[in-house]
Amino acid sequence: MDRTVQTEILSPAGSIQALYAGIRAGADAVYIGGGKFGARAYAENPEEALLLEAIDYVHLHEKKIYLTVNTLLKNPEVEEQLYDYLAKYYEYGLDAVIVQDFGVFRFIRENFPKLDIHASTQLMITGPEGAALLKEMGATRIVTAREISLKEIKEIHENVDIEIESFVHGAMCYSYSGQCLFSSILGGRSGNRGKCAGPCRQPYAVYENGRRRNDEDSRYVLSLRDMNTLAILPHILHAGVCSLKIEGRMKSPEYAAGTVELYRKYVEQYHSFSCYEEALQRFNVRKEDLEKLAGLYSRSGSGTGYYTMHNSKSMVSVQKPAYHTDCEQYVSELTEKYCNIPKKYDCNVKVELYCGKPGKIIISDRLGNSATATGDTVSGAKNRPMGIGDIRKQISKTGNTFFRFTDIEIETEGNIFIPVRQLNELRRNGIETFRRILLKKYRRTLQKEIKDQTAEKKSGLPTVAGTDINCQIVSEEQLLAVTGNPQVTEVTISCDFFQPLELSAHIDTLIKANKKIIVAMPFVFREKALRYFDTVLPLLQGKQIIFMVRNADEIGYLRRKGIYRFYTDYSVYAFNRSAAETLSELGAGRITLPYELNYKELRNYSVPNAELIVYGRIPLMISANCLNRTTGSCDGKEKTLILRDRLEKDFPVVNVCNYCYNIIYNNLPLSLLGVSQKVKQLNLQSVRLSFTTENGRETGEILEQYCSAFRNDNEIMEEKPYTRGHFNRGVE
Repeated sequence: MDRTVQTEILSPAGSIQALYAGIRAGADAVYIGGGKFGARAYAENPEEALLLEAIDYVHLHEKKIYLTVNTLLKNPEVEEQLYDYLAKYYEYGLDAVIVQDFGVFRFIRENFPKLDIHASTQLMITGPEGAALLKEMGATRIVTAREISLKEIKEIHENVDIEIESFVHGAMCYSYSGQCLFSSILGGRSGNRGKCAGPCRQPYAVYENGRRRNDEDSRYVLSLRDMNTLAILPHILHAGVCSLKIEGRMKSPEYAAGTVELYRKYVEQYHSFSCYEEALQRFNVRKEDLEKLAGLYSRSGSGTGYYTMHNSKSMVSVQKPAYHTDCEQYVSELTEKYCNIPKKYDCNVKVELYCGKPGKIIISDRLGNSATATGDTVSGAKNRPMGIGDIRKQISKTGNTFFRFTDIEIETEGNIFIPVRQLNELRRNGIETFRRILLKKYRRTLQKEIKDQTAEKKSGLPTVAGTDINCQIVSEEQLLAVTGNPQVTEVTISCDFFQPLELSAHIDTLIKANKKIIVAMPFVFREKALRYFDTVLPLLQGKQIIFMVRNADEIGYLRRKGIYRFYTDYSVYAFNRSAAETLSELGAGRITLPYELNYKELRNYSVPNAELIVYGRIPLMISANCLNRTTGSCDGKEKTLILRDRLEKDFPVVNVCNYCYNIIYNNLPLSLLGVSQKVKQLNLQSVRLSFTTENGRETGEILEQYCSAFRNDNEIMEEKPYTRGHFNRGVE
């Protein structure tokens, strides 16, 4: 057991009251959102003045505070708002920011060089490749994907010298690391922008070939039970997790206090043992503590999450989630103990009041810190002199400050008089001087002006004729349909549904057809994907292939293999120019534009080498849990199920057994037929047709329409039901 590494308990702070409660209960750090750019837009996020006060409060108690800047930012937000938003927090000594946007990552590195960056769980880091990449980019810590196992965390810990933060308690998203478009596409509330409407908590019917697989009592097939890892803490800490993150920025101060108190208790128990082996034998969680933890907040029970299993029906509530809080007595105790007032900073005070001399106050603490302040000259008493008791009473009134005087010494001589106003001013001056001394070590001065990014903006870009047509396929019949079309210049072949030898053979077919070949890597890059590509790469040696990456782990993997040029899919978000530049520097020869930007935003985006998806069912969720398994059993066979919501909308769900994840597709395909002239104004390198559930005949027919529109300049309207996605409306 490495005793040189302190375990950090990281408390959620959805409000200032929750922050105070978490610190009082024993948290080492808190994470909180400000007025902008946080993934919990509906929490009680404080505005600047209150957050600055919170930064000081946390630092007075030698704790840390991390700001969530973990949404995707649009160009104006990066270029016109982000600097001013962060500057004051940076100067006050903010300890770190939690970031998912590659553009924000780059911006902070350039403009706030002393600010630690924690790579958000939404970057979906699942292995050493991604962790090493983020460290190379300047991250001091990664927040792991919630779906990975203890074994995978240990591999990161043993191979990359970076801090590891992992969720240990609270709610879980059904979609990998919260990368989800379900709420956004259906209702316009983007989870990537902090406004998720929670579609995974809704009821659904599941069908296979017209036969229903779940009954009315088991419709909540996407609603995961909460995580509770108290019982397996030794295993988590032994795996290399240094920060235990508690989910709950939408929950009460009592929840923050109770979870922190109980996790603190058992972290200390773990560290009381001499070694990991002793901890395994003697670590014991009391039943009443588990009941307390469950009673603080429950969503149809809890489990240990993905740490010890890849997926399971037992992780899903299935029945309607029952949200409740029990243990009223414990909650009442927490309120009284932690939630009524902030934790005070204890210090001693000495007051010197001598007639004819300026009043003096000296404040000190047990650590040797000391501050002296002076006030107005003390007068002699003409009538009633001021007694020691009166002076002590007034000086002790520290009120709403974060300080408490535990020992007050008063020196005076003779009959003096000092107005209450003067005493109050002396006390305030003393506290402010002492406060500045204590917090001086946290203060920073900005040394660098903001990089001028406005010069990179472009407008009035010419229409580009002859945009390349790229067809993405997932089946052999789709492959045959696109290969014979001479207007298709590129084919992206998804590795999701092809074994290595099949993939190699299909690539040979495309080479003979003189197509540019792109291999789309999986949405999630874990052990199965690693083995797959270790097998595939030798088979593709010498062939002109471009890889399309879908996450940071794959960028790291390719770079480790000596492959420094690749394309990025929409899931490697390039929401702004800064992100596009970052990806380009990492090796991206082309980026796929995000689904959530509208035409106006895309028009002003202005980056070279961009691709836009103009047709296809949008993947709403990629999940580690398997709908086939939840509503039946795992037979290892790829199939398409139908997820039907309360409005009778049908969402195809495909289980990708090559890598053991599910893809939930939108009920309608995205179609930008009818707006092809607008698309051509975006200065794109290529447009992509993403075929998913279409058969060969449907693929060919759709392709002909798009070739006519994008190659022959014919504006065609889609005849079948479709969606424009966010092309017109965008997201807030």
